[in-house]
Parts: sequence; structure tokens; C-alpha cells
Amino acid sequence: MFEREMQVTQETNMINALIYRDVKNVKVEKRPIPQCGPNDVIVRTVRAGICGSDTTAYLHGGDVEVNENAVLDVDVVFDCVGIPEFIDAFVRHAKQYARLCNIAVHRAVTPVRFHEIMSTQCALMGSRGYEKKDIEEVISYLSSGRSKAHLMVTHCFNLEQAEKAFETAVEADKAIKVILNME
Repeated sequence: MFEREMQVTQETNMINALIYRDVKNVKVEKRPIPQCGPNDVIVRTVRAGICGSDTTAYLHGGDVEVNENAVLDVDVVFDCVGIPEFIDAFVRHAKQYARLCNIAVHRAVTPVRFHEIMSTQCALMGSRGYEKKDIEEVISYLSSGRSKAHLMVTHCFNLEQAEKAFETAVEADKAIKVILNME
């Protein structure tokens, strides 16, 4: 089971959390606001997109089992978390010519098994969007109204309509990007 912390209700010190329970079973529940450690922050989520891994979990189950020698049939994998074991798992289970795009910040040196990258002809790519100047440029571009990203959003639902949002998101012929509005 996975949880996504969603909407904070200040007066009750609770958040609304979208909870995945089982196949085609998501519910909004109240949960206590997590306690922050010295290096933690709480981020207010205004909108959240339903992505392919969300719809896969919704339709088929949330647990993915990878056997020792399994080859995953995916072309591109994004590392957004920065867990060193993730890169190792990618190298062991990636199909030939797969790409790993690392957009996470790793806090420590992460070993990479280059002999396996060479033998599978996989590619490791990085993203350099962490400098203040880069972030300001993206914000400026999005604020200018020149971006056409909104054309990809075909449906927007309130958090209370999460189940309907997921049902819509799994219909590829009807939806491009489904958004959950947290406010």
C-alpha cells in the first residue's frame, strides 16, 4: 500500500491523503500531519497528475515483484528519489538500450556497475535543473503564458472524485493527462 499526502487542514492538524487500498480501490482519508525532522519540510500540494505507474497500480495492483533475473520491458526510467539501490536495480533489470534519466539529487557517492551498462548498452542520463537560475527561467516561462502544457490536461477532478479520476485516466482514448485538484 502506498500513500500520497495531499491536502492539509490547518484547524485540525490533519491532512487529506489519497490511499491506495487494492485494485480499483482508492479512498480519501484524514491522517495526522507528519512530524518533521531537522532536515524535513512539509510541502503543500495544490494539484497532482495521475501518471502511468498510478494507473498501473490502480488496475493491476500496487506491488511490483521483480525476480532476480527479470528484464523490465520499459524504454526509459526516471529516478526522482535518489535511492542508490535504484540505479543498481535498473542496471540489473533493464532491457537492452533502456535509458535511466536521473533527476534526483543523490546525497552520497553512488556506485555504478559500468560493465553491465556496457553489456546491455543502456544509457544513464542526468538532468541539470537544480541551479537557481534554471528554476527561475522555468518559472518565468510558465508564468509568461507561452507554455502550452495546459493543452495536455484533458480532465481535472477534485480530490473527493479521485476514484472517478482514476477511471478516466485509465481510458487512454479519452484522457491525455488527468489532474487532481487538492484545494
